[in-house]
Amino acid sequence: MTIIKDLVERHKLVRRLLLVWAVGIITYASIRTYEQLDMITTQVVSLYGLTVGILSTVIGVYFHDRHKEDTQGEKND
Repeated sequence: MTIIKDLVERHKLVRRLLLVWAVGIITYASIRTYEQLDMITTQVVSLYGLTVGILSTVIGVYFHDRHKEDTQGEKND
């Protein structure tokens, strides 16, 4: 049980898995969208932008949380 607790709390496993998931989906969406340039319509561009925008929020929350944690660590030192 200590290994799981250590991975989740000390090494921030969940936060990093969410980051990898978001980056993976953005990469997959980008590749799939631009493989078929002749079939890109307004709807495809809208969905692509929406997907990247939502997942960029996950990345932004990750970095905000990371910055907040780093700043608190400096105050405690």
